[in-house]
Amino acid sequence: MLIKIILILLGITLVGVAINGIIKGKIFMKGLAAIKKDNPAQFWLCIIVYLAFGAMLFFFGLLGRIGK
Repeated sequence: MLIKIILILLGITLVGVAINGIIKGKIFMKGLAAIKKDNPAQFWLCIIVYLAFGAMLFFFGLLGRIGK
């Protein structure tokens, strides 16, 4: 049960980071800053990766079979 809660919290955190990046126009990923003005394709790719990974963690936290 603790692992499911951790997965859900990590998923919510990653989605929050993506939303914060959209609001500020800058997101950090793997040691680089993707800035919306300078390189929009890289910025949106980073946002999509954050959202997808956060959704995956949230999904497995809710519906995954962990420890059964």
